[in-house]
Amino acid sequence: MDHPRKTMAAQYLRMSTDGQQYSMGNQAAAIAGYAAAEGLEIVATYKDAGKSGVTAEKRDGLQALLRDALSGAAPFGTVLVLDVSRWGRFQDPDEAAHYEFICRSVGIDVRYCGESFEPGPSGSIMKQLKRVMAGEYSRELSNKTRFGQYRQADRGFVIGGVAPYGYRRQSIGPNGPGAILNRGEQRARVTDAVRWTLGPADEIAQICQIFDLYVRKGIAEKAIADRLNAEGKLWQDGTPWQRHRVKNVLQCELVIGNYVYGKRIQFLNSPSRWKPISEWKRSRMVEPILRPALFAAAQQKRAARERRQYTDERLLSDLRSLLRRKKALTAELITASRLTASIDTYAKRFGSLEEAYHRIGYDPANRAWLRRPDGRRKTPEDILADLRALYEEKGTINGRIINADKNLPSLVYFTWHFGSLSAAYAAAGIEVVGLKSHARKLTGIGWRFTDREKRVVEALKENGSISVTETMALLHSSWKFAQDILERLQALGIVARGRVAPRGSIKRYRLLETAELSNIN
Repeated sequence: MDHPRKTMAAQYLRMSTDGQQYSMGNQAAAIAGYAAAEGLEIVATYKDAGKSGVTAEKRDGLQALLRDALSGAAPFGTVLVLDVSRWGRFQDPDEAAHYEFICRSVGIDVRYCGESFEPGPSGSIMKQLKRVMAGEYSRELSNKTRFGQYRQADRGFVIGGVAPYGYRRQSIGPNGPGAILNRGEQRARVTDAVRWTLGPADEIAQICQIFDLYVRKGIAEKAIADRLNAEGKLWQDGTPWQRHRVKNVLQCELVIGNYVYGKRIQFLNSPSRWKPISEWKRSRMVEPILRPALFAAAQQKRAARERRQYTDERLLSDLRSLLRRKKALTAELITASRLTASIDTYAKRFGSLEEAYHRIGYDPANRAWLRRPDGRRKTPEDILADLRALYEEKGTINGRIINADKNLPSLVYFTWHFGSLSAAYAAAGIEVVGLKSHARKLTGIGWRFTDREKRVVEALKENGSISVTETMALLHSSWKFAQDILERLQALGIVARGRVAPRGSIKRYRLLETAELSNIN
């Protein structure tokens, strides 16, 4: 009498995209007919819908099947698959054979319902040939798709991506140009093409202004962003300008009429990589809005700055400095920082931002202050409780103490969530005035300001607020020294950092009405 496991089977179904010839329903129907003819009962189903067959990664169904098989507790003795290509289109045919061997080694047979392989060497050769053909199909399809996209681009059509600043997407149908597509909108028909077209006149004017400031006046990208924000000129979605947005404008060749494509290359499921600039492809798409000589001058200036400033060690050193200051690294922090290059620079130099993190020994997932002991994410109330506990432990509190504690976030967190460090102290029930009293008890004298701090406070009393750049000019110091001065005043409850009208797009340090300034003289 056969063991019950011999008559029980699992079916594995896979489909790369919707609407394929071998849809899930068609596969299941064919497998059910085969099982009935062979006297097998299907007791389990594993499926991977919308998953590529070139790799086992992200194929939860296949991975679950292999786990159950290796556990020894699988209730079935046979796995039914429609054909070799549904098992996978692995680029290494031995990988497909390996997964099949895993099942066979624990007594589970893998059968292909739509293909018959005779026992013996001839059947093994034919099966291996089918595996090679399945992988080759994906390679050929990938090449054909790439060729078709490049041909579309050569004809002046876009092959994907978001419209750059100053431009919009326009649908092109059989009858000519159609509607302008806003962000997130799709073509009305799949057969329609898309091309770039000029955007609003005010955006075109800002592009010209950015090139003029960068090339003719020598203003850096971050300073240009600050200037545009101070003038009330925002990006196309209504948010403030940032350094990387200015950089994207400066390096976009659409301003001289060229559509650039083929910058990166990716073969099937392998990691994408940047191609040399000499191999990038270009086609004429729109009317130029700048002279080629002005655009070339901007590229020469950018290249000279990168060669002068950003060696690998310099990039990593700047990243370490930012990590020491902020206690964490994110794309947003790097973009907003004056200490570091852009995230694009790190990605191009090291392959990815995560690789740059790895080079300095930083693990983004290992941030103790984000999690409670039970693993749940901390709430702002939990952070304030930790702040109170630290104050009670130390008897005082300031920015340096907070930055040194691994259970608390950086000062940036408190500014973003509570408006200022002083506001966080108040929310935690810590009296800022008591900090100065504690200092007097320790020193036996009144709180003493340095001469440079006095000059900053006097400027604050006169103007109400001050930026790091203005502090640099006032003290004739470096940007880092000016920021350190302002952060110390913030920790003492003298100033708070936030957006100040009328230049609401730039964060400035404002003098607090409750600031105790009796010891300034």
